[in-house]
Amino acid sequence: TGPDEYGYYAYSVFDSLFSQSPNYEWIEIKDIGTQINVPSSTSDYTETVALPFSFKYYGIDYDQIRISTDGWMAFGAGSQVAPINSPLPNNDNVNCMLAPFWADLYKTYDETGKIYYNNDEENHRFIVEWDSIGHKDYSITKHEIFQVILLDPSFYPTSTGDGEIIFQYRKVKRIESNSVGIENSSQDIGLKYVYHGQHDTTASSVRSELAIKFTTET
Repeated sequence: TGPDEYGYYAYSVFDSLFSQSPNYEWIEIKDIGTQINVPSSTSDYTETVALPFSFKYYGIDYDQIRISTDGWMAFGAGSQVAPINSPLPNNDNVNCMLAPFWADLYKTYDETGKIYYNNDEENHRFIVEWDSIGHKDYSITKHEIFQVILLDPSFYPTSTGDGEIIFQYRKVKRIESNSVGIENSSQDIGLKYVYHGQHDTTASSVRSELAIKFTTET
């Protein structure tokens, strides 16, 4: 899918004709990662954490990332919340968004899911995992398991210097109400992969055991 106006493409595990097509290789971090401590009785929560390396994204270098209970991340510091998903790019109060599974997630009661992040120093990558997260206002229990992998641009170089990003989906239960994609800091350029079950015409359907790689490499 793509490229967008900046030059980011999205390749899925099913785009096997392309050298940039990723493999699905789940990296479990729940036993080694740092847990995001979501305040009790809170559904919409965002926490800023430091990145272990500088990450260039749409031409800008970042050393922090915001992680949300609602299935998105965004470069830079902040505590904004955004439970209502939109197609990307979208002009709202959260710029530089990465949306692996943007939806109104995380119940205010009976939520057993956890969010973790981990610096994989050996393989030069930073991983965020949403482990068994529920949908906030869905009567039937649906737990999503997915992760984002940021590859250190110093060890995974691209011709533009921009970092590569991988979304991985271990378990997908309810795809019809979320957004998947990326956007830049000014929120006028991005890649919409899926919005409310409507995929881009060149996108593989989001499902369990799927990997999507975002890169400026052709």
